Amino acid sequence: MNWKAEIQLRDLDPDQMIEFICRSCSHVHHRKASELQARADLMFHWMIEIERDETCRKRGCRGQCRMALYHECEASGFVGGLA
Repeated sequence: MNWKAEIQLRDLDPDQMIEFICRSCSHVHHRKASELQARADLMFHWMIEIERDETCRKRGCRGQCRMALYHECEASGFVGGLA
């Protein structure tokens, strides 16, 4: 099992950005969780079901998309050490 099968759409923060990457053309588009949560029929769906239903938005493609949670936080490596 992966994280997509363990998290429902309603568990996400409304401001969370979700990144969709097309498996065919590699086009990337983002959607806010609140945009998906506004649809009552999707509220109790698992993230794996959201990923399966999302298609590419590039004109003429309509390929299957892969989903990732988008983080805008700054990443930094481990600075400390063992004493």
